[in-house]
Amino acid sequence: MRALSPSAPFWPGTRGGQLIPWAVQLGHNWLTVAQARPGVLDEDLVAWADLASLPTPLTRFHHQTSFPAPLGRLACWERARSQLRTALANRMRQRTLPVAPTSPLAAERAWFLARTIMAKGRLSKVGQHILLADLRPELDILMDRVANTVRASWQWAHGHKIDSDDVRWLTEHVSHIQGDALTSPRPPGDRMRPPPRYVLRDALIGYHDLVQLNFPRFGAALGLYSIFPVRAEGVVTMPPDESQSEPATVMYALRPDAQSAKDQPIVDVRLSDEPDYPAGSFWRSLRRDHDRSSAFRLPGIAHQEASLPYHERQATNLAYRWLSQDLHAVGWLERPVNFP
Repeated sequence: MRALSPSAPFWPGTRGGQLIPWAVQLGHNWLTVAQARPGVLDEDLVAWADLASLPTPLTRFHHQTSFPAPLGRLACWERARSQLRTALANRMRQRTLPVAPTSPLAAERAWFLARTIMAKGRLSKVGQHILLADLRPELDILMDRVANTVRASWQWAHGHKIDSDDVRWLTEHVSHIQGDALTSPRPPGDRMRPPPRYVLRDALIGYHDLVQLNFPRFGAALGLYSIFPVRAEGVVTMPPDESQSEPATVMYALRPDAQSAKDQPIVDVRLSDEPDYPAGSFWRSLRRDHDRSSAFRLPGIAHQEASLPYHERQATNLAYRWLSQDLHAVGWLERPVNFP
């Protein structure tokens, strides 16, 4: 077992702002790695033939793991990708990748978390506005527990679970809010509020924000991002009985449009009162562009059908669905992540 020095290129983790020493052993095409415990100074680490032969190995190292040695071309990259896939899939499922405070996805997450905290399992208690003067004392109580525990979580009644990371994020986000209240980004669901065109527009802007901040070097390889700027065209079919909780269905096409801004796409969505709107007629009207192609031989037009149910984080779910499909296509997700 040979200890890595601070100048070594592989340092997965820090402790107290200092890089954590790791020991590595190579034998029979397998690597064994172990993390040094606190108090094991770099000058105390020497080369050992076998970690198991140490008189007290567990007092010096922990988190020991073994895996096939990365041999051959791109083997180190493949190993790094496999290690990152699980963490990335978790962030995707939780929909917690960073975005700017001004992103529509940040507005949806802030409202979702604030409403969960203020309602405490009774969502009917919360209207379309939450005063920051009411929210901040609640956040202070939760932050006090966050500061004194390794990991904390809360769930009221049968509501959504939130954790320490959510509370930290919302506390920071509140400092960027102009005004004295949080407002729902999606007004009560009826025929035109929230207009599905706005959900689709916010989803496209949010998708762009996710790629720009988290995957800037991958942008050209991601299917949807590679055809930005885009124009969205579609038809929204409303449920036959608006008193029911059935979702609206949107048929939309995304096509390159040099006239659009990359971060403010044009969205042209028509509303249909016919519950059985013929999808074929919509797609036939768009086929004239079907033979065009964009970067990486992707079709110049992508079309899908999606439900827009009246529940939390509509634009977020759609943006993450697109990103999930793209990351799966380039190999960074083992499989696409499903969202409502």
